[in-house]
Amino acid sequence: MTRFGPALARLRRDAGFATAYAFYHRSGGRRLFPFTFQYYLKIEAGRSVPRADWVPGLVSALRVAPSHGAYRELVLDYLRDLCGREETFEALFAPLAAPPAPEPTAPAVIRKLMYSRAYPLSLAQLEAVAASEAAYWAFEYLSNTDEAMDAAELARRTGLPVKALAPALARLTRLQLLRRASGGRYKCHLIGRRLVYPADSPVTRKARAAVRAHIEAMVRRAGADIARNGLIF
Repeated sequence: MTRFGPALARLRRDAGFATAYAFYHRSGGRRLFPFTFQYYLKIEAGRSVPRADWVPGLVSALRVAPSHGAYRELVLDYLRDLCGREETFEALFAPLAAPPAPEPTAPAVIRKLMYSRAYPLSLAQLEAVAASEAAYWAFEYLSNTDEAMDAAELARRTGLPVKALAPALARLTRLQLLRRASGGRYKCHLIGRRLVYPADSPVTRKARAAVRAHIEAMVRRAGADIARNGLIF
């Protein structure tokens, strides 16, 4: 069994992905990873060592900063697996891998608490949220209130047109980000969860840029302090 696979599985769970399936598919699936889900299971199980050029995508999806001790340990485990024998690793890489200063306990504890209530959005969910200004603000508004609202009420509160909000609400519901309530209203069941976008990567950058554009557009219309409109970043 490899070292890298079990270490990857631990960090995946720490990042809020309870299952390998959730991590692989919510991070983008084959749009991000150049290997199948079945092959990913072999990596986690320690039965296969991925190619070196595949590892950065995996690490990026875990959202582990290069300065984090867990990042260093994961990379060292990967290098050990590549070397095959500990003696080879010690000869080639051990001199370059002097241990850093001890990491305080607090950051690791805080990270675990942050992700214990995390809801990682899938790539499809991110794209639905980013699809239009109406979609972004409908989700942003409903995910920060206990109220159920229809398109007309959201239009009144956000200043966005009903014609744009209605299809956005329907799509967000199909992707399980919202639920239907009585009277043609919608409600978000993710209140209190820490909503986490898929990690920055070539397949998410277009959607992430769209989200920034939606925020900037609202700021231009409503002013910098748009929290007065009840919109929460």
